[in-house]
Amino acid sequence: MGACACAPVTSADELAVVGVGSREGCARRYTKDRRLEDDYEVTRRVLGCGMSGEVKLAIGRWDRCAYAVKSFSKRKIPPSSRADLKSEAEIYLSLDHPHIVRLDMVYESKDEMHFVMEQMEGGELFDRIAGTEEGVYSEREAMEATRQMLLALVYIHSCGIAHRDLKLENFLYEQKTSNHLKLADFGLSKFVDKGTTLSTPCGSLQYIAPEVLGKAYTNQADMWSMGVIVYLMLVGRMLWSGSDGDIQGSIRRGDLAFSPRFMKLSALAQDFVQSLLVVDVDQRLTASQALLHPWLQGGTRTELPMNPTLLGSLRRNTQASPFQRKVRSMLAWSSATEERSELRQHFLAMDQDKSGTISLQEFRLALEQEALAEEPLPESEAEELFRNMDSDGSDGIEYSEFLAAAMPVWPSTPEDVRLQEGPLRRTFARFDLNGDGKLSLEEVSTVLGESFSSKDLEELFEQADTSGDGELDFDEFSAHFRNSGHGAVDAS
Repeated sequence: MGACACAPVTSADELAVVGVGSREGCARRYTKDRRLEDDYEVTRRVLGCGMSGEVKLAIGRWDRCAYAVKSFSKRKIPPSSRADLKSEAEIYLSLDHPHIVRLDMVYESKDEMHFVMEQMEGGELFDRIAGTEEGVYSEREAMEATRQMLLALVYIHSCGIAHRDLKLENFLYEQKTSNHLKLADFGLSKFVDKGTTLSTPCGSLQYIAPEVLGKAYTNQADMWSMGVIVYLMLVGRMLWSGSDGDIQGSIRRGDLAFSPRFMKLSALAQDFVQSLLVVDVDQRLTASQALLHPWLQGGTRTELPMNPTLLGSLRRNTQASPFQRKVRSMLAWSSATEERSELRQHFLAMDQDKSGTISLQEFRLALEQEALAEEPLPESEAEELFRNMDSDGSDGIEYSEFLAAAMPVWPSTPEDVRLQEGPLRRTFARFDLNGDGKLSLEEVSTVLGESFSSKDLEELFEQADTSGDGELDFDEFSAHFRNSGHGAVDAS
């Protein structure tokens, strides 16, 4: 299984400077220097409510895209809970996977903290199921949803993270017309070292594993919760009823009151659920094992061979300057959902071991399988493409790294270039720490961190600062990114 780049940090200040996950550019996503209102217009529309309060719709000032904002008042939060909030930010920023809701920015001030997340227009899995004619999913629909949920769990568990609050409401659909699911709400999540256990009982009672009630558990408790989720998708009713005390007793004993509807499901579906709802943790399926269960092997799967457009984008990425690649990585997440959708499918297809990263071996295999060229790609070029995408040197291509290299950021038609101006202005604003409309050498150095030397930055400014005033305005920033060694990128 590919290595996960997630790693905890020790303080909010360290988090703001170096970040977690790939350690790439967290300073661009965690700020104490800018205000939420500088970059977003927060509306009164409430998208949802959780333990931490309301989640509201916000519109990006630079790209006019919709986002979800969860805000916290520090004055209303006791010191112990503030530590949990820091932990949530730390974990959330470390996650980089197609089936996990992206935390786009964190804004911290003296009195408040704001999480800006991608908006999941499709709503909760709970509501999607409730809206069906019978209030349940067919086995085929449940299989597809379960596969996606397990891909998220394999990834976070490989990062040493326990979610601790898995339930139908915490899986969200990307769009109303899409079946793409993502895991959200990491407010109760914790990093768990191997060989250690957690003791604080938390989560929603109906989903809690027996060992959580016993106050000694690991991330395997998430797999019991997954068993409950799949049961609910297929049956449409809770496993247990009665008082909280009665429910806790049933969970501790593993008393499973399966409904008649459950007993009419296929033998494989029943076995899958029963293999997760096992009191003995050592006998319960892990996320990786569950993904290989025979019940999930049915249905159709789309294999996407590498195509000329994708390979061309990867090659052009090697020609870009280091600064252009940094900007490209910031732009990738500002692009339309539709643009990312196909690239996401390519990423998931290449990630054959489902670890959430693409290894060099997996990348080579994808290149070998593409039937474009009469001759296979030279081994040296394949490795160069891989190393160029692996910006943090972790020997694995993470999702954001793949998007940054593969995204056709600058389409060839004038109309498409115009449409990309908003995302580029949003990226420019992230460098513009003091909001004066110009980038100083100090501002760019602060955002890029230690990955760029002073000499490299001075050369960058010498090339891009056509006015010679020692600063970059938006036109200079845009022109340098688009024209210097980057070339046009096909829109297809």
